[in-house]
Amino acid sequence: MSTVKSGGTHLFRRVLKKPLGKISFTFIAILFLSAIFANFLAPSDPNELDTANIFSKPGLEHLFGADDLGRDVLSRVMHGGRISLIIALFASAIAMIIGVLWGFLAAQIGGWVDDVLMRTVDALLSIPIILLALILVAALGTNVAVLSIIIGVILSPATARLARSAVIGELQLDYSQAATVVGASRLRILFSEVLPNTAPVLMARAVICVADTIIIEASLSFVGLG
Repeated sequence: MSTVKSGGTHLFRRVLKKPLGKISFTFIAILFLSAIFANFLAPSDPNELDTANIFSKPGLEHLFGADDLGRDVLSRVMHGGRISLIIALFASAIAMIIGVLWGFLAAQIGGWVDDVLMRTVDALLSIPIILLALILVAALGTNVAVLSIIIGVILSPATARLARSAVIGELQLDYSQAATVVGASRLRILFSEVLPNTAPVLMARAVICVADTIIIEASLSFVGLG
């Protein structure tokens, strides 16, 4: 596990050494901080009406302009970003928990169980994500908790496939086979040996889940179901 942490730290330092990496990190940090501390950083209440400045252009009074009701767009972007961030984090956590357990179970047991679980993944991935999200949201509702669960479940099949592939690759290596020879249980090999070595792949998938969640949530909001 320490190897994974040191590798991640080394990669992070390499990214920050490059000018583009520093700019990207600073920009992402500003977006996160502006969303988290929207109550303190937003120039005005996101729902405050300013009828004298309906559809006003960006200026000193409204840096991002105003919408059709005179509401400050910058304030609404900052507060909306916080909601999107909350949904993204919860949905990604759900997708990773379900997907990792799903993939690990398929890889570890194998046989007909693996076939059933992976064919289920294939069937779910054959359905367009947005279409599936629209159906579920229309049926179950659009609050933050429901959206997080729906998107998390939708993203879990792809996570399961990736987790299964990563585990199968690790189980074929010498250290996994040596652990089996000395009598280590399957669960111990899986969670003590294999999981730490698949962590970089799973962490990359978690980041992708965050981005995918924001895109899905924004698409749903565009059609009035966000």
